[in-house]
Amino acid sequence: MPLALLVAACALGPALLQGQVASWPSVAMDPTGNAIAVWEQIFGTRHDIYANRYTQGSGWEIAAPIENEQISSDFDPEVAMDDAGNAVVVWRRVQNYVYGDDRDIWANHYSPTLGWGTAERIDKSEEHQSWYARVAIDTDGRALACWQQPNDGLFSVWCSWRAPNAWGAPELIETDELGNGYFPQPAFDDDGSALLVWERFDGARYDIWVNRYARAGGWETAGPIEHDDAGNARSPNLAVAPDGKAMVTSGQSDGTRTKVWVNRFE
Repeated sequence: MPLALLVAACALGPALLQGQVASWPSVAMDPTGNAIAVWEQIFGTRHDIYANRYTQGSGWEIAAPIENEQISSDFDPEVAMDDAGNAVVVWRRVQNYVYGDDRDIWANHYSPTLGWGTAERIDKSEEHQSWYARVAIDTDGRALACWQQPNDGLFSVWCSWRAPNAWGAPELIETDELGNGYFPQPAFDDDGSALLVWERFDGARYDIWVNRYARAGGWETAGPIEHDDAGNARSPNLAVAPDGKAMVTSGQSDGTRTKVWVNRFE
């Protein structure tokens, strides 16, 4: 069902926008089958974030932008949805797309009763070089957005919470001063605890790192979940079960070939 909805959203958006090019789709569903699809819509040299909502029994609504910036360009959206149908979308904004300046992280939220809110910046980085935002939402509607952002000359992993109705201050999740942190991905269990995985580059090799957030105790200590020094480990993908069990897959090289590896958390 999610794949069918994703394909429908990709086809629906450009048709409604008179042939404009669309890319980078993301879709999320609630337990009743309602869904929100978001994507990047291209208008010449400007990129906007569009969304459409699917309701069981009624079908797709009308695609519309969820940010109103007409000068900057917006890229790489991701959406997450809770059990009540509330949703959060995060993306990367480039203030000057032609020259690639000022990359910031922005977000918007959706309520089934109030509709879309107002897009807002959530990274607060003075260096304006934040990238690759990803988001997860728990069963209580708390959202966790994470991204990569410079910190003392290195890229680090930062996150911000949205609970209940406002974004909190960004916090540094990994403090490794010897490497860069890239491409974070968060996920929740039904208890409201979370796992966060990312790539870490130490100047010579990529590893997969993880940190855990416990609902009762906060963030723990970040560390690697693979210890093979033969080659790079990259592109982590995370899935968390309702009871907190989790699996992380990654592509890992043995020095000759890249294979898919998996690690399990219980």
